[in-house]
Amino acid sequence: MKALRIRENWQIWAGSIVLGIVLTALCAKLPFVSRVTMMWLDLIVINGVFCLWLGKHINSKSKPWELFIFPVIYLIGGYLFTPRYMWYFALIYLGISYLTWSMSRHE
Repeated sequence: MKALRIRENWQIWAGSIVLGIVLTALCAKLPFVSRVTMMWLDLIVINGVFCLWLGKHINSKSKPWELFIFPVIYLIGGYLFTPRYMWYFALIYLGISYLTWSMSRHE
């Protein structure tokens, strides 16, 4: 049963790991990516759009506790690779996902 559940949500897990850890590490470690570019492109645009998709996707197929997957994985990646002031984006991502999820429930 658990294997079936993971197969259903592979997009959530794969996207969360790629964006939360891999992309965050790349943006933090590449010498030509400045903190400003990392802030706008990675943290606000790419991860924000992923949070919107996550809230909509979880509404239609999954359980609400799965809203915590991406913020927790981003918090791990942020703790390992980013300055301390960027860790708070995990709360912002949880808020965006939750708002998208709650607004699309009533459609």
